[in-house]
Amino acid sequence: MDARKSNLPGLLGLVVAGAALIVGLLLSGSSVFAGPAPLAVPGHSVQVAGSPAAPLADCSDTDYTITTSTGAAIVAGTSLVAGSQCDDCTSLVNLPFTYYLYGAPFTRVMAGNNGTLGFLDNSNLFNNTCLPSTAFNYAILPHWDNLVTTAAPVCNDCGIFTSVNGVAPNRIFNIEWRATYFPGVNRAQFEVRLYEGQNRFEIIYGQVDQHGNGATVGVQQGTGGRSTQYECNQTGAITQGLKLTFSQPTCAVSAGTPPPPTCGPLGNYAVSQTTSALDPGTTRISGSQCVECRVTVDFPFTFYLYGQPFTRAIAANTGTLGFPDNPNAFANACLPTTQFNYAILPYWDDITINCFTCGIYTSVSGAAPNRIFNIEWRAEDFNTGNPVNFEVRLFENPAQGRFEIVYGAVESGGASATVGVQKGMGVGGVYTQFSCNTASLFSGLKLVFTQPDCPPSPTPTSTSTLTPTA
Repeated sequence: MDARKSNLPGLLGLVVAGAALIVGLLLSGSSVFAGPAPLAVPGHSVQVAGSPAAPLADCSDTDYTITTSTGAAIVAGTSLVAGSQCDDCTSLVNLPFTYYLYGAPFTRVMAGNNGTLGFLDNSNLFNNTCLPSTAFNYAILPHWDNLVTTAAPVCNDCGIFTSVNGVAPNRIFNIEWRATYFPGVNRAQFEVRLYEGQNRFEIIYGQVDQHGNGATVGVQQGTGGRSTQYECNQTGAITQGLKLTFSQPTCAVSAGTPPPPTCGPLGNYAVSQTTSALDPGTTRISGSQCVECRVTVDFPFTFYLYGQPFTRAIAANTGTLGFPDNPNAFANACLPTTQFNYAILPYWDDITINCFTCGIYTSVSGAAPNRIFNIEWRAEDFNTGNPVNFEVRLFENPAQGRFEIVYGAVESGGASATVGVQKGMGVGGVYTQFSCNTASLFSGLKLVFTQPDCPPSPTPTSTSTLTPTA
């Protein structure tokens, strides 16, 4: 057991339990997916999600509706988001509370200078299109346009700023853009306001000199499964003082939950195990030799995790891969955990990648459309200094989200590590845990994570009828 963890188990248990209760109350109406019965793997027991029935209090999987009003004023942001004074860039923004978009919980967002707010990914393209758009994955688009948030000489106060109003559990988190239109002319000022404990958000506009011409305004689930668009390239649609209130209708309370998914991209992963050698990474990711750090990993193809498309992830020295959120906590916890959103956890433990040959390395095997993207950790145990070596292998085809974890050297068989995969923040979500603080790993072990295909719908068969004869 990690020396830095030794005083944490009791506290972590209280924190996780409390977080589970709070999120459970907030989600008292959200759809809850429970997983199938635990999968039997030779020599090991795999834990998959199973959630009790809970009443449904809101329509989290429905379209947003918009109401408009005028005369609103922007609540000025007071803290500049680091790295947000730029052209064509995104910056990670930590939320002060869990916010739910289309019923999915988020603790961080990626704010783009082009008036975009991505919750699972943010392409932040400067050329806008009308919704739905495959360029985004869970997104609020307050003013998607070709904008610039660089500072002087064009705009001395430009950037993305945040502030908080109210006190828990009724806080409002404000994200304000102060920008100019590319290449640095005219003004665009607007903000998104996220409400704690509600499925509601607002967009408020200050000075917007082009009045919506060349901009897209709306909200989108996934990469276009659902979307609500206020305007797209419509001159005069946006005026100073306009407030757009986005909300989802309240549904009647139901006593049960929908049938749990047992197959397909929304279902739990099944795990099988075999043996294999590592496919070594050949390119070390810049900045990945560290003690406590996170680095962005760009994929050579779109990878699907629980049916959601991703083109990059955040890899951390602690043996975790977040899509795109990664808190990089050194103290592991068993799944489900509220510390991660979408995540693959090949070896979540207190490990470092600060030695001479350490780092996170990548390589690509095969050719399109059957490539495999390898992400390899070469690390050391924080306490013992012994080597820890493993990799995640993401498969381009099939597109349903197969991945593998292969192990080289492992410390004490992973006796203080968590291994698994999780959708959402675990509470009310879907997850599969292979091991947690048990010596279940060995050099050469390969874990194959797949989602079972759903059986085809039965084909109706015709029934012959007798025709009367004279």
